[in-house]
Amino acid sequence: EKFIKEWNSGSAIGFKLGFPILNYITCGLHKGTLSFLLAHSGNGKTSFAIPMSILPIIESGEKVVIIANEQGESEWRQLILATVLFSKIKYKGMNRQKLLYGNFSNDDLIHMKQAVEWLENHSKQLEFAHMTDYGIENIRKIVKKYSRMGYGTIVVDTLKPEDDASDKAWGVFSETAKELFVLAQQCNVAMLCTAQLATNSYGRKYLDTSSVGKSKAIVEVASQVIMFRTIQGDEKKDLKVWRHKRDEKTGKLTNIKEEVILDDDKDYIVLFVTKNRYGESNVQLVYERNMAFNTYYELGYTKVDYDGFGR
Repeated sequence: EKFIKEWNSGSAIGFKLGFPILNYITCGLHKGTLSFLLAHSGNGKTSFAIPMSILPIIESGEKVVIIANEQGESEWRQLILATVLFSKIKYKGMNRQKLLYGNFSNDDLIHMKQAVEWLENHSKQLEFAHMTDYGIENIRKIVKKYSRMGYGTIVVDTLKPEDDASDKAWGVFSETAKELFVLAQQCNVAMLCTAQLATNSYGRKYLDTSSVGKSKAIVEVASQVIMFRTIQGDEKKDLKVWRHKRDEKTGKLTNIKEEVILDDDKDYIVLFVTKNRYGESNVQLVYERNMAFNTYYELGYTKVDYDGFGR
């Protein structure tokens, strides 16, 4: 009865994610757990992690630490500012390229200042720690330090073996994942790690745990595993995408499905909820992506046919 009262207050819900359907399916990111966000190299894991988890979590009043070992503080600062500028301030008078080339107009500067002010309102909720290696020891020190300061979410970008050419390194990598899981429990933090999918899964349409290759064991200790890939060419015509229709009077979702037509000239990703200890798994969602503005729009559900190994 005690726990029923706690659950009734919503205590079992995790930190909010930035996309309504994905947030509902996963119930957010949960303290004391390890989650993975996986994609192929260069597919935008870091870019997606910002609107998916970092911004909505700090916007809800919680604290986030970013632990990065590839992109530096300047690159992260620019990417976060761009995401706020385009998704929160809703300014489309410039794109990410112009942030690199400079020569800003007065209008650009006005809206960038608004983005800065948005971030300043959350400046005490976001910390950045840069690492020069892929080892576990520095991660452990950072997590312990900031968890004592009330930071409840840790984003590790990117997790990979220290020497991915060595078969032995993959075994060590799996042990690292287990250590991170224990660390998340000990420090009572929600830990989200980005990592790469195996190169031998390029070209596959259906992504599952076999897409992680030699590092398959890393997902065994994870509570939630999310993977995504780009939707290519003719697949835009063939893939059936649908969402629940809203009632015109109440605005509530109904059981009526409406089809979403994909535009050949737009960029899309399909996301796979491969593992989920807090609800339904084997769910596929489609997002419209605009990398020039680092914006993602959740379109709805789809169903990708299995084309993996042992078909």
